[in-house]
Amino acid sequence: MQEDPPPIRSTSVCPVCAARPRALRGGGCPDAWLCPRCGHTFVSVLPTASELEDTYEDYGYGALDDASLPKFLDRILEDRLASFDRHRSTNRILDVGFGAGGLLRVARGRGWDTFGVERSPAAVRYAKAKELGTIVLGDFLTADLERGSFDVVVMSELLEHLIEPLPFLERAAELLRPGGLLYATTPHGRGVSGRALGSSWSVLRPPEHLQLFSIRSMRRSLARAGFRRIDVYTQGLLPHELVTAVRSKLSTSSGSKGGARFEGRVTQSYRLNESLMSNTGGRALKSTANVVLRALRLGDSLRVEAER
Repeated sequence: MQEDPPPIRSTSVCPVCAARPRALRGGGCPDAWLCPRCGHTFVSVLPTASELEDTYEDYGYGALDDASLPKFLDRILEDRLASFDRHRSTNRILDVGFGAGGLLRVARGRGWDTFGVERSPAAVRYAKAKELGTIVLGDFLTADLERGSFDVVVMSELLEHLIEPLPFLERAAELLRPGGLLYATTPHGRGVSGRALGSSWSVLRPPEHLQLFSIRSMRRSLARAGFRRIDVYTQGLLPHELVTAVRSKLSTSSGSKGGARFEGRVTQSYRLNESLMSNTGGRALKSTANVVLRALRLGDSLRVEAER
């Protein structure tokens, strides 16, 4: 069977605002582009359908068990879900790309009627076995879900994976009731790490990650999708790659071999958060750092809260 040819996006225009992009510096991903108008980062060589299917067939969820989920996440999820309570009307929450299912589990514990859509069969099997709600395997854009029926739609670390994010945002708006909330998180392409490391930042890696939003490109996309009362802010900082890059540069300039291998970004994030959340001082430090990063608009993560 002949493999389908990879679709190629033209580098002549930004997919968000249609401005002419420039090559993203950094020497990492060779097909990375940055829009000088809206700050959106994207890759020009896109994966084929078969590559995407292979990528998300398991995606690390095959060995899921309760012990594999960091316990500190429950505290974070409890706080986040508490902030959704003011949007409760239908009592229905939808998690798109729910992964390990942590949010669905905690939401059910808080009395939500939970729904989840995933393209990973391994994640779906796990969620169904744990009875995490109404679980759908397949494409979010065509999933059999009732229009205008959800209080909250969650897209956590999803948008960076998409070839075309706008249809996903439009579909979320369609499924939300008037006044319903879209909550999303995604890496921030114009945060400290994105600006310093450019295309060498490990977050920008096809076929997994294809899009890195800026605050401006995210707001523009949400407005086009029909959202109002849009709040896009930044928080979080993972210093590991920045420190490693500086050390590597210093080692190279002194004649040593650089190029230390990075640990997984998710593993780094878990370790840092677990350390900070384990004591009062760490939690206070994290809270203060997020206030500063939000004010400076330089956090490595974007947070989206947008009403239908």
